[in-house]
Amino acid sequence: FPNPTKNDLTISLEGVEYVDILIFDIHGKLMLQQSYMHDRNHINLSTLAAGTYFAKTISSEESKIIRIVKY
Repeated sequence: FPNPTKNDLTISLEGVEYVDILIFDIHGKLMLQQSYMHDRNHINLSTLAAGTYFAKTISSEESKIIRIVKY
């Protein structure tokens, strides 16, 4: 959240010890990759152009893909 966002995105990591977050553009190109411990989940998207992106979160428990709109 918030989604859509202008620059900053927060992903809730409740109960997750460690997560890798990969941001892809709509063509599947990796744009950003970050790793977080459970208490850090803020992502700065200011270097990305406006558009639609996909955030893939990968933890030991599961992985999810979240659609993100940056304006």
